Amino acid sequence: MPDFYGTAAAFTAYHTARDNTVPADVDTDAEIEVALLVASEWIDARYRSEFQGWKTGDRAHVRE
Repeated sequence: MPDFYGTAAAFTAYHTARDNTVPADVDTDAEIEVALLVASEWIDARYRSEFQGWKTGDRAHVRE
């Protein structure tokens, strides 16, 4: 499981569909994944306390 939200393909499709210019230094999947990781870490740091959530499936624990 990746440590970031999204995929390089989805990033490219999103920006292509909106005619957004992607910076020239972000043109490979590896570079896009670095940007996704930075963005995902920011989202987690900013919003984790507001959306704590509960683990599900085999990751769930029993609440007492």
